[in-house]
Amino acid sequence: MRRWEPLRLARGEAAAKALDALAQGRFGAFGLWAARWTHLNRACPDRLPSPFASLVLEARNLRARRGEGVAAWYGTWPGKESEAEFYRQVHGEE
Repeated sequence: MRRWEPLRLARGEAAAKALDALAQGRFGAFGLWAARWTHLNRACPDRLPSPFASLVLEARNLRARRGEGVAAWYGTWPGKESEAEFYRQVHGEE
């Protein structure tokens, strides 16, 4: 077995597990496996392009179609102008 083969195998496994977790809606697990893939890819001498690049581009396109920020997705809290104002009202800070 070549010196870098264990890293290459682990990198492939991490990509597969990340996509499997995403397919199951386990977003936290996806993040962990995607981060592991990134770490292993940096450690390998033959770096590969990210298998998650198309997902990132699709998310950016979706965000652009919907508008920027969380408020574009969910709206703001009733009577609240911003998250900072909401925080101040909840915590009683002026």
